[in-house]
Amino acid sequence: MNYPFRNLVFEGGGIKGIGYVGALEYIENKQNILPNIQRFGGTSVGAVTALILGLGYSISELKEKLEKIQFEEFKDDDSWIIKDAFRLLVSGYGRYKGDKFLEWIRKDIIHPKVAEWMEKGIMEEGRQNSDLTFEELVQITGKAVYFQGTNVSTRQSVTFSHESTPTMSVAEAVRISMSIPLFFEPVVWRGNYYVDGGVLNNYPIRLFDQKKYVSDENYCEMTPYYEKVTELITQTSEERISSVYQDMQVYNKETLGFRLDSQTEIDVMRNIAAPVCHEIDSFFDFAWNLVGTVIKGQDSMHLHKDDAARTIYINTLGVTAIDFNISNEKQLQLIASGYKGAEEFFEGDGDLS
Repeated sequence: MNYPFRNLVFEGGGIKGIGYVGALEYIENKQNILPNIQRFGGTSVGAVTALILGLGYSISELKEKLEKIQFEEFKDDDSWIIKDAFRLLVSGYGRYKGDKFLEWIRKDIIHPKVAEWMEKGIMEEGRQNSDLTFEELVQITGKAVYFQGTNVSTRQSVTFSHESTPTMSVAEAVRISMSIPLFFEPVVWRGNYYVDGGVLNNYPIRLFDQKKYVSDENYCEMTPYYEKVTELITQTSEERISSVYQDMQVYNKETLGFRLDSQTEIDVMRNIAAPVCHEIDSFFDFAWNLVGTVIKGQDSMHLHKDDAARTIYINTLGVTAIDFNISNEKQLQLIASGYKGAEEFFEGDGDLS
């Protein structure tokens, strides 16, 4: 069967994102859609996945890179003591600096591709240690990446891309998108504080729901949801409309999304289970659950039944976003779960409505 997909969107979820490897393995092996993808979007680990795919890595290369990661090393130090609490409260506003993660993105993900491009003569010499910009990436690969961040200073969700931030370093943008509040320090960019895009838009499934992103009129639709959006826009004065709404909003059937949820969360969305009550025994438990409440609330508020029809759901098997000491066995189980989720979408009924 031929599918119309031209855009892939990945939800944020930290370590749970390992499940994306399995889902993408299924798609690469069983569905011939990856060569047709033009845009990759995501939040947090979803942004990391989008970047790796946008750079042109194969799924086997993606898996190989993840297998080599020592996730514990992303924690810049391993003690939760007074000096860490002091830094959290008065210095960087995060338990870990995030420098190790940024170094990994640059050294292990971006620089090998830059070296490859220089060798092929499609990028000028002497760039092996410099940052790649959004504009350069789309010019070299013909593929575009879009990352979600949260501007705490203005309290707004922000999309980083070749359209909005062409000269920005893609590594810095991914670091912003991965800045889990209180866990990693926020990034200061152009005088504003930025954190994980998941705070306001953890699953940007509607990122490409504009007519300019639709290649075939047969694959866009004016659903009741977008009829309401259009009505609200037409009632708003032009100077107050955000640039993202200047183009007509439509339901884009060329977008395929990937979500990371526990089986219980999936069952809750199917209205066959009650939400889980999480234990809170410390300040860190409270802070983490508070952040999780905000992110999950945004997820639920943004997800519409139409979106479920274009979403692959991956059971995360109890793995948390900050499970940095995840075992190899659990990683393999999560990859298998991702494969199963994609298989169920394409060969079963992917619609949860």
